[in-house]
Amino acid sequence: MVVFIPYEKFVIKTDLSSSEIKQKLSEVIEPYKMIRYIYSYDHKPYDGEIIGDNFKIRRVPDYRNRNFVVIVEGKIRGSSIECIIRNDWGLVILMIFCFSSLGAMMLSGLFIRQKDAQYGLWLPCMFIAGYLGVMIAFYTASKESKRFLSELFKSKIT
Repeated sequence: MVVFIPYEKFVIKTDLSSSEIKQKLSEVIEPYKMIRYIYSYDHKPYDGEIIGDNFKIRRVPDYRNRNFVVIVEGKIRGSSIECIIRNDWGLVILMIFCFSSLGAMMLSGLFIRQKDAQYGLWLPCMFIAGYLGVMIAFYTASKESKRFLSELFKSKIT
């Protein structure tokens, strides 16, 4: 099945206990802030929350790290952590709106005869370029988050 909205599932297996995992996570997570000064230096790498055996975190962008922000949701099960990395819902809604608008413009170009032949070429190119841009940004940020979590727990990701 082809996935149009990017997400990733993975499992981190570690030798740490459940309480040690929560402790390590709490060392790198700060509470979520709605408004954050972009050049601040006094923050932890992630913000979010840990509730029971579940957590939801996202990378804090700073002046060096203005990357695509992905959300990591996880469930701690003994010495393993089941994680899902996904986009923020606001971005998903924006993607659906933009790509459906481009799709509607492409379909209207097919049914309405245009004098300009280039009309039929640039819209699909915009659609493909926009989608590839989102996918590349997502997988780059996902790879960075997985690497950070792997180093944090000194474990391998499966």
